[in-house]
Amino acid sequence: MDLLEIKQQLTYQRQELSNRLKTIQNDFDANDSLDDVLFSIAHKTKVELAKVKQTIALIESGDFGFCQQCGAPLNSQLLEQNPFQTMCERCEDTP
Repeated sequence: MDLLEIKQQLTYQRQELSNRLKTIQNDFDANDSLDDVLFSIAHKTKVELAKVKQTIALIESGDFGFCQQCGAPLNSQLLEQNPFQTMCERCEDTP
């Protein structure tokens, strides 16, 4: 998968997550009895949306695919499995 495909996928995912948050907000307004459940879903959606936005920003800045700590290139196979990867294995293992 190339960078353009990853960015397109993430852009679509960003739109889907934004739509989900709007729906949850509408549900909050209509359903007081489900506030705890909706809050939990909204929180998880916001966390995922933040990761998507951060990854799109890394692609646009040219920093995608490189460790954010040491600058080493990231394993491309791991990036295909998890495009939110921001650190190499060495830096992840360093406390």
